[in-house]
Amino acid sequence: MGVWIRRLIVLAAIAAGVWWMREHSASRVTPLVKSVADSGPSAAYGCVAAAERANSALQNAANVALRPPVDQTAWANEEGKASSAISTAESECMGASTDVDKNAIDEARAAIALMHQSLADLTSSARGEGGAMEVSRRQGEIDDHLNAGRGR
Repeated sequence: MGVWIRRLIVLAAIAAGVWWMREHSASRVTPLVKSVADSGPSAAYGCVAAAERANSALQNAANVALRPPVDQTAWANEEGKASSAISTAESECMGASTDVDKNAIDEARAAIALMHQSLADLTSSARGEGGAMEVSRRQGEIDDHLNAGRGR
């Protein structure tokens, strides 16, 4: 009888965990930065989303650059993706129509500037020249700027 109770408790815990994850997943989170004038997303929303995609590409590049020995072909591929994503984010972050948009875009631009520095450091590291000492600290700053851009 005790085994069945433990199994039920474990199954209930798993079900509760699955329910919680579904309720709190990123796809269910309402964007905090929206345009008041229309129901579409604001310029800031697109900017912050593009900066988040660039950050993800940067993290993928870091995974390749910081795993010795560095596969130079894989690195070149990931570096190109990260560079392209960062450039796209920069172009998405060109205009702001409201003060809320301006603040969010400023935060995203600060994160993008740090991404440029991190990508340069990762490039040096992938070439065996060192330079990746600040990438971890800088990633925390990038995350802070992106959180502020999202209004969190």
